Amino acid sequence: YADLIKNDITVICAHTNLDFAAGGINDALAQRLKLQNIRHFDMMTDTLSLGRIGALSSPTNPEDFALFVKTTLGCGGLSYVDGGKPITTVAVSGGHLSTTPAKALSLGCDALVSSEVKHSDFLDARDMGLTLIDAGHFPTEAVILPLLQQILSDKFPDTEFLLSAVKNPIHYI
Repeated sequence: YADLIKNDITVICAHTNLDFAAGGINDALAQRLKLQNIRHFDMMTDTLSLGRIGALSSPTNPEDFALFVKTTLGCGGLSYVDGGKPITTVAVSGGHLSTTPAKALSLGCDALVSSEVKHSDFLDARDMGLTLIDAGHFPTEAVILPLLQQILSDKFPDTEFLLSAVKNPIHYI
């Protein structure tokens, strides 16, 4: 941060508030995955929600959906368990998995996309018939950056907003 201060560069780090915000990370993630009829998921209060639920345009098998998520989010790799049935309804929760596979299943979801999934959550999801995808913390949250840059640029046209050149620090082999 010292170099930023020395060069009069301002940095904004809005993280958790973007997890909850309307139009934030979870909406951007749902839109990037081309979900339709998006609604709130895992309500924390009357107005704050972690996650979204939406429908795919057509049923997709778990492996094809996992490959679509990997490609669409630019993941170096991902982990998933196959719920054993076609996917039509998907829950998303950007960043750390903030819900349980049982909650997603109880809301009619066939798949849940998030990150930092524990081994036991994978096993529970598979046993319940839910496809669970761990697409990584960075890929599930970075979807908001271009949108945030555009919003800020539109609101403050005399200010230049740059996206960091830093990419996902986690590498896959």
